Amino acid sequence: MRFNYFSLISITLFLMSNHSLDAQVNAGLFRFPDVSSTQIVFSYANDLWLVPKQGGNALKISAPVGMEVFPKFSPDGQKIAFSANYDGNADV
Repeated sequence: MRFNYFSLISITLFLMSNHSLDAQVNAGLFRFPDVSSTQIVFSYANDLWLVPKQGGNALKISAPVGMEVFPKFSPDGQKIAFSANYDGNADV
């Protein structure tokens, strides 16, 4: 039985290209972070998330239909201001 390098290379390339399509993830970016003395707020998937500054699990703090971006902590770190687009225009 004769070994065919062309067939082996063709099969390998096909399997590699097929695997790379499966490996792609539709992921968004963690955007517009702001840091207080104890927490980090950021925008992800058009919602706002809050995570402890030292690390841990992020908590979704907004989930309305629309987009929330540019979160900023108040100087005392107790409140968060952000821009949102719920009805076609940006509001703070």
